[in-house]
Amino acid sequence: MDVNPEGPEFARTYFMAGSKRIAIGVPKGVRLSVGDGFILLPVDDSFDGEIHVTRSSFGIDFDLAQNVLKYRETGAREMPQGATDIQVQQPVMDPYPFNGWKSLGFTWTYTSFGRPMVRSVNYINLDLGAQIVVTTLAVKNDAAKVDKIAKQFLGTWWVMPNKPTPAAPAVTQ
Repeated sequence: MDVNPEGPEFARTYFMAGSKRIAIGVPKGVRLSVGDGFILLPVDDSFDGEIHVTRSSFGIDFDLAQNVLKYRETGAREMPQGATDIQVQQPVMDPYPFNGWKSLGFTWTYTSFGRPMVRSVNYINLDLGAQIVVTTLAVKNDAAKVDKIAKQFLGTWWVMPNKPTPAAPAVTQ
């Protein structure tokens, strides 16, 4: 009998990046919706914000540092209609320093319907053949909390070992 050194088998939530499985954990106080990516929303009224994780339209070979302006322009396209007092902060290299993945982030502050808002767009090279985009949106007072939850979420990600494939039965003639 083989013993699993990791303990008993249990279901893990994961997604595929190339041929690798990336396991994820959901931070306390949020619920995960899965569709064309992930959306994390509060379970209760603990914060006013949301986190979106989607595949990037850029390939992993599209260099982050050399294409800062193109990444910023693409992130700015999703600003809400009617936003006023828009300000963009300086880009940040490696805002998500997990698993050795390289990342580039932008943050905009603006006013929408009289509410001060903060929106960040972060491009992350998973080094597994995929680039993702993590977008956070929050009222200004909850922006730090939403950013912390996004980092907790990505901090749980790890590459699962490939399951060994059973050997094919020997064919005899």
